[in-house]
Amino acid sequence: MPLQTVFMKKHPRLARKLKLLYNLKANPKINNNQHLANLLGVSRQSVSKWGTGSDSRSGDAIPDAHFFRIGQLFGIDSYLFTLEYQEFEREVRLILKHRNRRLMRYPRRVFHNKPPTPGKPLRGREAELLALNEAWGLEVANVVQVTGGGGAGKSALVNEWLMRMGAENYRGADTVFTWSFDSGCDAPAVNTTMEAFFDRAFSLFDDTGDGNGDPETTIGHLIRLIRAGRTLLVLDGVQTLRDTRNPGSGRVSDPALALLVHELAEENPGLCVLTSRLASAELRTVGAPRAIAIELGGNEKGRR
Repeated sequence: MPLQTVFMKKHPRLARKLKLLYNLKANPKINNNQHLANLLGVSRQSVSKWGTGSDSRSGDAIPDAHFFRIGQLFGIDSYLFTLEYQEFEREVRLILKHRNRRLMRYPRRVFHNKPPTPGKPLRGREAELLALNEAWGLEVANVVQVTGGGGAGKSALVNEWLMRMGAENYRGADTVFTWSFDSGCDAPAVNTTMEAFFDRAFSLFDDTGDGNGDPETTIGHLIRLIRAGRTLLVLDGVQTLRDTRNPGSGRVSDPALALLVHELAEENPGLCVLTSRLASAELRTVGAPRAIAIELGGNEKGRR
């Protein structure tokens, strides 16, 4: 069946299907048509008309422009809306059962080389926290870069998000690996070099790595280990590894890290979150939705 035909096809009992998704908390942030409308940037009346219709429209169909996005928001394949209601309900319940079982499981591997530490309460960043939640929960983005000047709150934002993730068993992650290259943070001094990063990464995955000393082979092997499961990889303070010969370029001076970031942006069943003062040049050729950016303004003292 041509793709366009699928889009234009009726979605039987759409209003009832949406209500089911709300009641089952397929996305806990969406409890009614108003919440869905807010995320889509349309009116509540528009969403209601999609299901119930009006004098000028028959209803029971999602407009093409929102078809994929609604599926992403609820974490289901959009084509399910074209099924009859009973089959739709059965498929959705199976998906949520599998998702909930996965969320209850604690990751097999967790390592923070500088554990998140609570400081002052993080205020005014709920939109950015929601963006990180969506990046992880919707499984569309592969890499999120959090950028901003010194003191904008990059590390504070990511640390708050990690603590919230940890309170929920990291929401289905198989492996959680956080690493800071910023030796100037207020945590106990640790080795922040790339060599130390690779040593810890292979130790975490219980793998000896490739012993031939070829950096490209080594990083390729690590990429395969990260891609083997749903890995949450956080790289903090990437600006310390920027190319000092051309500081405004946003390029990473270490070729292994540059390759890691670019390859994970291209393909990644998990998520890589990196913080840096400048947007990464390695991600410009990838772009949204696989590589997205959260830019922070402000300069609150005590945040990085």
